Order: sequence, then C-alpha cells, then structure tokens
Amino acid sequence: MWITPIEMSGIPLNLVVCNGFGGKPLMLVTNVFDDDFSVCRAIVKCYLLRWKIEEFYRFKKQTFHFEDIRVLRLKSMHNLNILLNFLIGFLSMKSTQKADKPIIVALVNQVKRIFVAKNILYPLCAGILSVFAISKLALPRLIRYP
Repeated sequence: MWITPIEMSGIPLNLVVCNGFGGKPLMLVTNVFDDDFSVCRAIVKCYLLRWKIEEFYRFKKQTFHFEDIRVLRLKSMHNLNILLNFLIGFLSMKSTQKADKPIIVALVNQVKRIFVAKNILYPLCAGILSVFAISKLALPRLIRYP
C-alpha cells in the first residue's frame, strides 16, 4: 500500500494504491494529505465499509424491487423500508449463527448455482423462494427470484 500526490483539474489530491483486492490494484483518490501508513489503511478501510453499504442497497433493490414499490404516503414507504431492513438483518444474523448453519446450507443448496456468490443473501433468498414454490404456498409478489 502506498500513497502518491497527483493533480486533477488543477486540484492537488493523493492517490492511494493498495494491492491484494483482485487482479488489479485498488486505486483511491483522496484529499487527505498524509504520508503515514496508518492513514492509508484507514482510507482503504473506510472505502471498503462504504462498499458493504452499497452492496446492502443493491441487494435490497434487486431482490425485493424496492424502487418499484408504490405507496400513497411517505410514512408508508418509511415503514416498508424499516420492515425490509429488519428482514435483511434477520437473514444476515441467521446466516452467521452456528446453530442455524445446516438450515442455511440446505436452503442455499436448494438452488443449483453455477457460481458461488460472495454475498450469501442472494442464494439464501433464492432458496427460500424455491422452498415456497415446491410447497405450493402463495409467494409474495414483492420478492423476485434473483
């Protein structure tokens, strides 16, 4: 990991380059001017935390069609958002608990995926949907097979 000064459109900035996150190095542009290694590490950690938040919103939008929900009042949208956040948090907690691992593995294996997803929530929701489809229960229209 190293940092080097650059200039973009006449504005002095720093470029933080970090190897080990894939085939190409991770390059971040920042306005923090400090050559300390711990500052470089903090910049990369902040970016990676932000990336997890973006993954959460992407999952919510793709799996539950959150952008396509139509309600009459903003309060209703806030309530749906809170319920959906609780559901995703519940699924995340259950997927990390040791006692529930066999159930999670069985649900994930229910869907025959070609590739292994980095985020366990995608195949987990697909497995839950496939179990509902097998049992011929009414599927909520809100959830779509990812």
